[in-house]
Amino acid sequence: MPQPTPEQMLQMMPPMFNARIAKFENKVTVRIEAFAPSDLLVMRDWTSPLLDECPYVCRNMEVTLSDVHQMGFTDVTADELRASDNATLTPDSQYRDYRRGGSGGGNFNITLDNELTGDDESSTRGYLRIEYILVDFDGDGIAERREVMRLQDRILANEEAQQVPIATGSPVLIPHRWDGLSLAEMVSDIQQVKTELTRQILNNAYLSNNPRKKILTDANWSPLAQIDDVLDGRPGGVMRQRQADAITIDQTPWIGGNMFPLLQYIDEMRAQRTGMSKQGQGLDPNTLRPDRTATEIQLTMTAAKQRVRLIARILGETLMKPIFAGVLKLLTEGGMKPLSFRLRGEFVTYDPNEWRDHYDMTVNVGLGTGDRQQQAALLQQILMNQMQIAGSPFGPLLISPQQIYNTQAKLTENAGFKDIDSYWVDPKGAPLPKMPPPPDPAIQVAQIKAQSDMQSQQMKQQFDGQMQQMRTQHEAALAAAQSQHDANLEGLRIQGATDQNRQQLALQATNDQRDAEREAMKASYQKQADDANRAMEQWKAQLQANMDWQIAQLQATVQIKTSQDRNDTAVQTNKDRTDAMAKRPSTKGGNGNGKGAAA
Repeated sequence: MPQPTPEQMLQMMPPMFNARIAKFENKVTVRIEAFAPSDLLVMRDWTSPLLDECPYVCRNMEVTLSDVHQMGFTDVTADELRASDNATLTPDSQYRDYRRGGSGGGNFNITLDNELTGDDESSTRGYLRIEYILVDFDGDGIAERREVMRLQDRILANEEAQQVPIATGSPVLIPHRWDGLSLAEMVSDIQQVKTELTRQILNNAYLSNNPRKKILTDANWSPLAQIDDVLDGRPGGVMRQRQADAITIDQTPWIGGNMFPLLQYIDEMRAQRTGMSKQGQGLDPNTLRPDRTATEIQLTMTAAKQRVRLIARILGETLMKPIFAGVLKLLTEGGMKPLSFRLRGEFVTYDPNEWRDHYDMTVNVGLGTGDRQQQAALLQQILMNQMQIAGSPFGPLLISPQQIYNTQAKLTENAGFKDIDSYWVDPKGAPLPKMPPPPDPAIQVAQIKAQSDMQSQQMKQQFDGQMQQMRTQHEAALAAAQSQHDANLEGLRIQGATDQNRQQLALQATNDQRDAEREAMKASYQKQADDANRAMEQWKAQLQANMDWQIAQLQATVQIKTSQDRNDTAVQTNKDRTDAMAKRPSTKGGNGNGKGAAA
């Protein structure tokens, strides 16, 4: 039989084809998305950041027509999406937008975006409301949670929901409001003030370094200097002027020295509001001073971190805890395939559908190396207490190997080593080691007696050796003390003779000095007495001169008075005589010549 040719063999073989098979498998994943607070609508009277029991929660999400169709709502048209309103135009959303530095008017770019899309309707934008409402939908008298999706007045979906998958968080809570303040809102006014002060300092520096110039003009306001030269600020430039005082400088005083303490005060205000200080960030140079102890620095840093710990705990309780509780809820609702991950060096598989629906969560805030040092010190103290109790009769009642392992594992993890299995073996499930049987009491007594005799002999030999050594040391010390005593006596004799001579010389010098001082004092006293006598004689002479002058004055006054009295007496006598003669009567006859004589 003839053999087939290669061409015939190729024709006899069945045809072969190259093909690629693709298998599409839907996988369910949990995603956490962050969105702006202005897109969230909450019942007006709600006062808690936890939204689990809030009667009305709504997310107003901006979507395109393509996004809506991918959600499964393929019957939605572009006109319906375009007609959806912007639910963020509410007083609360405008207030939050204003606090973040916006205009407070929401988003007004929808019409512009829709105009730019042209004929492509898949990019048409609108707002989809995802609402979580507590309402009695089935009429049983009990309100249940419903998830409603709608565009304006058209409801796209209305399904029962187990939870509100929205968590909110704020670093600083505000009483009687569900939304709080962020760190930026707390320090935005301080930052504006600091920016303004810094700008003023720079402007002042500009004017101080390049001050304004005053140009002298004539009656027609024509400058007496070259304006181009004045406007040219090159160092060492030439300025031409017609008069000596045509160009003067309007010097601006420097105020930066007064502004710097104010900037430091503003930084302190920011640290008090946020708890973020230079020392907490490791930027304070005062922590390196030698007069500050480690305990003082640690206490100061711990006090500075209290604000940061409070913010971290608030975010943990109000934001992170609801998020992870919601993730657990989604994982346990069904539809999730078993998860494989590495645990303690081995790959294990867990089915999320078998987990519990809810669990208790505790937030533990740990910040910085200072907390790690404190935790390490506390764990060391706990480990010492555990080891002490483990050796006591109460050890089996209070301590187990698993608890000691947990303490050692925590110490290793706190030191920064994540691979705990490389350092410690987990005793979980391992049986306790068997304790050896107690020895025979007689043997113990004999061993104790032999050890006691041996210790007594050793102590006796050690005591004899110590006594001989002490005796030798005592004799050597006595000989050394005697020699030292003799040397000290000789030194004292020499020192005594030297001191006696020195004292005699000092006494003679003291006596000479005292005699000189006495003579000086005597001369001083004599001079003072002479000066006093001379002053007394001068005073007596002055007093005698004053008395003689006063006596002369008195005598002159008496003589003048006596002369006046005599003159007055003579005048009065003449007057009296004249009056008497005038009063005497006239007598006629006599000697016959008609004249009378007066006796």
